[in-house]
Amino acid sequence: MMNFINGWKTRIFAALVAVLGLVTVLDPNMIVDIVGKENQGYVFVGIAVATYVLRQFTTTPAGESEKMDG
Repeated sequence: MMNFINGWKTRIFAALVAVLGLVTVLDPNMIVDIVGKENQGYVFVGIAVATYVLRQFTTTPAGESEKMDG
């Protein structure tokens, strides 16, 4: 399965963050209700760290299973 999503992991994660943003627009208190006000900042730090980690592992163009040398 990992070969199937090679090149797409960062984009999938970005789509999930966009959904989180949309949910926040629809109900601004939802994140606070889920994680608590004191942990809200940690959620966004976690998103940033996850994005950084994904970028380190994502080395291929979207939809390609191996990095193209050229």
